[in-house]
Amino acid sequence: MPKNSLTYGKLDEICRRLAGNITRQDIFDTIRQAYINDAVMNMYRVLDGLDDPFYNQPVILTVAADQEFLTTEITGIDATELTITRSSGEFIAGSILHVVLDAAGVVAGNFTARITEGGAVATFALISGTAIDLGANNAKVWVTRSLSETSIDVSNLSFKEFNYLGDDMGTTTPGQKNRMFVGTTDPNVFYDHGNDYQMRKEVLWYQRGDTILLSGGSEANVLGTVAGEIKGKPALYTDDTIDNAIDIPPENNQILINDIVQRFMIDRGKREAIPPEVAKSVKDFYAAADAEAKKKAEKENK
Repeated sequence: MPKNSLTYGKLDEICRRLAGNITRQDIFDTIRQAYINDAVMNMYRVLDGLDDPFYNQPVILTVAADQEFLTTEITGIDATELTITRSSGEFIAGSILHVVLDAAGVVAGNFTARITEGGAVATFALISGTAIDLGANNAKVWVTRSLSETSIDVSNLSFKEFNYLGDDMGTTTPGQKNRMFVGTTDPNVFYDHGNDYQMRKEVLWYQRGDTILLSGGSEANVLGTVAGEIKGKPALYTDDTIDNAIDIPPENNQILINDIVQRFMIDRGKREAIPPEVAKSVKDFYAAADAEAKKKAEKENK
């Protein structure tokens, strides 16, 4: 269930009506979306600065499968540079590839390789066979992921950062506490995890773009259901998110509406017609929020 019932589409409609029955021709969709996004993100900036708990959201995450079979997703193989490219998802370092290339149903070659540097464009080292450029060939690629490292796609989440990440340790034992993963922002620490004896029982996580990489130590328990808490942020208003609930506390809906109504009326050259109470409510909200944020920062710096 969304925390707010106000969607971008409803917000747009309400604000156009309150601003003087503005039509979509008066202010084009892309311009209105820009006004609304700026107002929403401005409010988010203030509330995030105050560490509003509204944005702390629990999430359950899906770990990538241990095996994949890729065909049309493979968009490039460079036999000279020893790289392989996929259109979606990422290859994980340590994964084993078995690649078969064919042209019009006739096998052109095959090879087995290990991913040495992961990513959507990954580097590999040959284990057997001879690498062949993709060219006009069709590719069939079987991927077996490393047992010690895997990934999570978080591209469907709108968030600033993870507050924590962990799992249930794959057990349903009563009273068993969840295991907290150890986060790092240093890729060198992440990729050298296997050589750190002190971390042999831990699971390390590292975020690279829209992918969370997980690496288990040599004595770490198998992964259970992976979950965590994100510090969310609003998605942007686009044609695709018109029915999305707006990620702001519902008690601030009216301030947001007033702010956008102002912007619409100014765009239409009606600044003088903005009701005084509308302008005052927005000014007072941001003045009070900025004062609270300043007081909070001064307290933290003492």
